[in-house]
Amino acid sequence: MDPEQRLLAQFEPKLVSTSKNYKYFYRGQYAVTPDAQDLQAAIKQRGNKLQAYEQSLKRFEYKLCLSKALETNNPEVLLALFEELTERGALQISLANRNEDELCTLLKFIEWKICDHRYGSVLLEVARITIDMYTGVLGLSK
Repeated sequence: MDPEQRLLAQFEPKLVSTSKNYKYFYRGQYAVTPDAQDLQAAIKQRGNKLQAYEQSLKRFEYKLCLSKALETNNPEVLLALFEELTERGALQISLANRNEDELCTLLKFIEWKICDHRYGSVLLEVARITIDMYTGVLGLSK
């Protein structure tokens, strides 16, 4: 190299391909602009809406949550809900202050599924707590 080229080489920027400089220098050059189809797909991929009992569980409205779950009459949902309420320590809260019709639907469900070996242990605990809570008013309804 002659002296003139060495002098010019000193003033040319030297790009060292370290990750920090390389990423900084080339940021945004290879970004792909989204198409209209990509945007529509992103809008369609919104999360599924929560069920009514899930929304009330999320808001810590345990009594309403149990009432809405009993309306579905789905054993898997109710079993999962009973387990979740037990974990949260809110099973007594959700069973308290129920009227006769609500208690009847709960007890009919327990009677329907307590003999199933998958649900028996959880439903026995729910039945025990329910009977303990309402022992004083059993037999008073018409």
